Parts: sequence; structure tokens; C-alpha cells
Amino acid sequence: MQKITHKSKLNSNREVWVDYLRIFAVFLVIPYHIIISYVESVFSEGTHFTIWNEYFPKGAQQIWNFFNPWHMQLLFVLAGFSLVLSLKKRSFKIFTQERLIRIGIPIIFGIILLNAIMSWFSTMFYYNLHPEVNPIYPNLPDFWTFFVYWWWIGKSFNSGHLWFLVVLLVLSLGMGLIISLIQKKKADSTHNQNRSTKFLKFLTHPATMLLWGLIATPLSYIKPAYTNPTLSAIFGVFQYNQVLFFLFGIILACNRQNIDRINQHWKWTLPLGFSMLITWIIFQKDYLLVLKNVGAWFFVYGLICLASVKLTKSSKTLQYLSKASMPVYILHLPLEIIVGYFIIQLPIYPILEIFLLVIINLILCFLLYDGIHRLNRVIPGIGLVVGIKEKNMMQKIRRMLTIVKLEMKRLFREPMTVIFTLFLVPILIIILGLAMGSNYGWHPDYSIFDIMMPGLLAYNALLSTYDVAASVASEKELGIQIRINTTPLTSAEYIGSHLISYSIKPIIQLLLSLLTAYAVGYRPVASVVGYIVVIAFMIFLTLCSVGFGLITANFAKSSSSAGSLAFAFIVPQQIFASIIPPAFLGMEKLAMFMPSFYATEGMGLLLAGASLTTPDIWAKMGILGIFTLVFVIIGTILYEKGRKE
Repeated sequence: MQKITHKSKLNSNREVWVDYLRIFAVFLVIPYHIIISYVESVFSEGTHFTIWNEYFPKGAQQIWNFFNPWHMQLLFVLAGFSLVLSLKKRSFKIFTQERLIRIGIPIIFGIILLNAIMSWFSTMFYYNLHPEVNPIYPNLPDFWTFFVYWWWIGKSFNSGHLWFLVVLLVLSLGMGLIISLIQKKKADSTHNQNRSTKFLKFLTHPATMLLWGLIATPLSYIKPAYTNPTLSAIFGVFQYNQVLFFLFGIILACNRQNIDRINQHWKWTLPLGFSMLITWIIFQKDYLLVLKNVGAWFFVYGLICLASVKLTKSSKTLQYLSKASMPVYILHLPLEIIVGYFIIQLPIYPILEIFLLVIINLILCFLLYDGIHRLNRVIPGIGLVVGIKEKNMMQKIRRMLTIVKLEMKRLFREPMTVIFTLFLVPILIIILGLAMGSNYGWHPDYSIFDIMMPGLLAYNALLSTYDVAASVASEKELGIQIRINTTPLTSAEYIGSHLISYSIKPIIQLLLSLLTAYAVGYRPVASVVGYIVVIAFMIFLTLCSVGFGLITANFAKSSSSAGSLAFAFIVPQQIFASIIPPAFLGMEKLAMFMPSFYATEGMGLLLAGASLTTPDIWAKMGILGIFTLVFVIIGTILYEKGRKE
């Protein structure tokens, strides 16, 4: 009987050595990308996602040449290996749902926001370094102006360093489907199984790394040809030979004996791969490119063999680092560019710059990860934007959606709730539209009703404060919260379900309000995309009002008192920052402390036909988002405190 030298079990437990190698590869990304700032050959190609140093220290190019052939390739092998393990524990349907959420959300978040931040700092740095050269976005605008140029003018759908996640998502879903179909149609013949086992044994034999490397060599010359420039920007520096490493990981995981058989070969495959890579780095000849590719295969193979033998003991530190690896990968490059913007301009030696960048980046990555991880306990799902894995994620989503359905049914079952939250503002619109639709006393080009209309839309959202406060206080009063405490539902899930349901209501409110306003003569000139942004403003303000409602319910003794207290949040914003423009009341400074001011101003610009490239719109959206985040966090903390009491 063959001796099993590693302690981890393929089918029942995590392969611990995979976690070790993944952590090693991900955290190696930090110095790898920092060194790029000091590599002249990469600098000559140019990029939006790097801070460059004018001085290229000796050795930086060689270090980068050593890591480049095998570093990301190791991650592809581990991704292929993990794919098979994942499909052994869950159906392809659940696997697809989890991958789309855990990988898809960070990709969208990165493309929309992180890459704009990185490019802004990179452009500013490049312009400061070479002011005689006009950058893509001239005049070094503030971030919101740059953000508008980046998205609406530049149309920069660029994945940046998240190209790996894009490729991983595509390969995982594609190969996952194939593996699932193969598993359903397994051949029952013992002869076929034995023949398949022999073939897998051949493909994972150490000598076969030479064959894998030879196949990869011509593929490394071929760059993917994208007919659409957007696809090129999204898939980044993807190479066809990386698919081979992904396939090798799948093959390696298909049979546990593959790991048991190869684990002692690290003693010669690792030195052989290392020596081939060093030889290629020293001579740098095109005809030696085969050494680079074959050496990368032997080196990755040797690392896997070594890890499967030596790295088999789990620990709390390993578990923490394993959970942090994906968020660190997502966050490291934006942090590196922001920190590098300041560090590289200091009059210090490049070696010291590299050391400071690595240390500061590591510290900030962990601080930011830990902060988001803690925040994720308060606001469920917020950790998904940086790839924080949720335990029993699909079960949590199902529980939250159940609460959402109940909340939406409550909205339409209770007549007073329907009238107050959906029809109060349309009634006001009819009255004010008929009374002031032809009065131009405030502005020669816009009637008083036209000017008040964005504030009336904001008032829709503010009324959610009353609804949430009364609902939560009523649950306390009737003992429903005590019953909720006996269920698996957490406070974060409960509040998250309310946030989802209250994200749906603004769309209904906006539709009813605009139709009513149109009937009494209001004619907005917003574009289709402009209306979508108006909905976003409404959702942000509504969620902020949910936070106000939770805060109110914490201090109220009953549902009736909660409803009364809610107007302490509603009325000041209604009077000083929404329906009546604060400029007419001389209250601009006071209005700046009220979320409804930013929602009203932003929606007013859009409904008046302002271009989506207007930076003021996005600046107000950003400030409103900060208000929303702060008040939802405060409300959630107070709700959790009251629930425990």
C-alpha cells in the first residue's frame, strides 16, 4: 500500500499546502508590482496603473525577469486545483452563483472605482514628472472631474490588475461546466478508468514538465487578438500559456494519488527550474526562451511538490491569511500607487523606497482588510466588494430575500403605509404643480414648481425615516425581535434585507412622482442614463434615511413615539435642504450638513439636463454616499445594542 506523506485529505478537508502557496503567491504580488516601478523595459511600455521612478537601480530588471515567468502561473495552477475541490463539495449551479458573487462583484467595483483612483494618481505623478508632455486628461483636474473623463469621455473599461480575476471567472465557469458534465457521464468501465488514471499519471509525471514547457513556448509568442479594444483592456496581460497551467491544476486535483506520487520530486525539479530561469536571465537570448518556459514549469512543479510535503500543518494564522489573500490582492495596487505617489518623490535611495513601499503597503492592506471585515459584520455584503468570503453565503442571501418579500408585502398590505410612503408626495406634487406651475418668481427660466420638484423627490426618500422607525419600534413593542433572536437570522442580515427592500421603493416612488408631475406640466430634460443616476441618488438618500430610522427606533419607547421622533430628522432636511432651495433662505452652510441637500442638488442638475460629465454631480454623489455609510453604520450598531438588551 502506498504511503501517504502529506496529512491533508483531498475529499474531506482543505489542502493546507494549497493555502500556503496561495498566500505566498498573493503576497509576492506586492513587491512584484513595486519592483515594476523600477524596471525600465516595462516603463517604456507605459501604463495608467503604475508610479514610475526616473532611476532604475541595477538588479531590478533581473529580479522582475525571474518572477515574471512563474509567479502568476502558480496562481493559475492553484486556481485550477481549487476548482476541482470546489465542485466535489457543491453543485455547478451553486458554484456558479458563488463565483459570480465573490469574483464578479470585486471586478465591477474595481473597474468602476479602484482603477479610476489608480489612474488619477498615476496621471498626476506622470504630469508632475514630465509637465512638458500633455497627459491623456489635461490640466490635472480634481478626482471627480477626472472620474467623469475616465468613464464618460475616455470610456476606460479597464480591469487593471484585476485581469486575473476576469480570466479566472471565465475559465472557472467554462471548465467547471465541462467537469460537471464529465462527472455526470462517468464511464463505469474499469478498463476506461484505468486507462484514464494512466494518462493522468503521465501528464503529472515530473519529466512531462518538459513537454508542458515546450507546448507553452510558442503560446508565449502569441498574444490574444481582440477585435474589441474594451476586451483587450478587460483581459489585460492574459497569455494563452496560462490556460495550460490552469489545466494542469485541474489534472493534478482529479486524482489524489497524483499528489502522493509527485511530492518527493522537489529535490531535483526545483533546482532544475531555478537554474534554467537564471540561465535565461543571464544570457537574455531569444533562442533561450524555451529555457524560460520549461524552467517555469519545473519551478512551479517543484514548489507544489515541496509544499505538499513540508507545508501540511494548519493554524489560526494560516486561516486568517488565507481569508485575507483575495482582499489583499484587490487592494494592494491602489494602495501601492497612492503611497508611491508620495514616497517616490522623496529624495531617498531607490532601495529604501522599495523597502518603505513594501512595508507600508503590507500594513495598509491588513488594516484596510481588517476594517472592511469588521464593517461586514455590521453591513452584510459590503465585504464582497473586495472579495471577503461569506460563510454560508447562499443561505444568508436566501434568508435576507425572505425578509425582503415580507417587507414588500407589508408595504402594499397596509393602507396607511401605502398612502404615506407612495402617495403623499404625488398629492403634494398635484397641489404645488397647479398652484405654482406658472409662477416664475424665483427664476426667469424656471417656475417655482420646477425648482421645488427635485426637493419633492428627495422628500420621498426622507419619509422612509418614519417608516423604518415605526416598523422597528413596533417589532420591539410586540416582541417580534425576541422571536427573531431565537432564529439564525443575524442583525446584519435583518438590516441588510431592509436595505434591499428600501432600495426597491425609491424606484416606485420616483416613477409615481414623475408621472404625476408630468400630468401637471413638469417637463424634465434628463437623458435615460441621467434618470438612472437620479434613481441612484434616491436610493442613497433612502438608505441614509433607513439609518436615521434605526437611530430613532433605538431611543423610542413605542411605535407612536418613534414616528414622532422621526420628524426630528425629516423636517429640518425638508425645510432647509430640499423642497425650498437653501440659497433662498440663506442656509447654504447649514444645508451642507444635511444629506438631502446633496441628493436634491444632484437630481436638480440631472433633471435640468446637465451633462453626465458635470463633476459636481459625482462629487455630490460621493458625499451623499459617505453620509449614507456613516448613518447606516451608526444605526446598525445601535440596533445591535438594543437587540442584545
